[in-house]
Amino acid sequence: MITITNNGTAIGSWVIPDSLVITQNLTNESDTAVFALNLVGSRTTPVFDDDIIIYDDASKIFAGKVVEVTGAMKSGKLEVVKVQCVDHTFEFDRQLASVTYENETIGAIIANLVLNYAPTFTSVNAASAFVIQKVVFNQVPLSHCIRKLADIVRYDWYIDEDKDVHFFEKFTNTAPFDLSDTNGNHVYSSLVRTDDGSQLINRVKVRGGEYDGNAY
Repeated sequence: MITITNNGTAIGSWVIPDSLVITQNLTNESDTAVFALNLVGSRTTPVFDDDIIIYDDASKIFAGKVVEVTGAMKSGKLEVVKVQCVDHTFEFDRQLASVTYENETIGAIIANLVLNYAPTFTSVNAASAFVIQKVVFNQVPLSHCIRKLADIVRYDWYIDEDKDVHFFEKFTNTAPFDLSDTNGNHVYSSLVRTDDGSQLINRVKVRGGEYDGNAY
């Protein structure tokens, strides 16, 4: 059963059926959630920066902040709102880092960034022994800092539903479930294949010219 809370208050019964869409990524791309609420009665509209947590039975499948609320008028009053949410990366980037590190491991750098700029987060799963001779962060969001470190060693990263930073070798993370004809992890008959030949070409014409005196 899907359960949705807004600042700790259960609002799942307000959600319009089939309106909930959650996008989960295995990499540093932010997870998102979108749903529509029926506000008939004395129900309170979620607002920007509210905390949204979504459970599938006991498993937390999304946690983050409300970033946009769109209202729709019906019968002369506000009755339906569309709520858009982004995972903890949105909150993680609220402060800009301005710091220099020399001869530090990536794990120590991430731990220090989290401690100084995002103290409500943790870095338990960001242990890395790679030593960076020097790296400078000049007024940049924390996600840019982590991404820069990941690019140096060709790693990837993300923030989980419990605000912990994960830093790991690329292609080592796997999907949390498998797909088969019988395990119930897909919508039956939903597979659609599209062959698009609109961008295929079999001849390329290159036009030359002169640049700085040389012919091309």
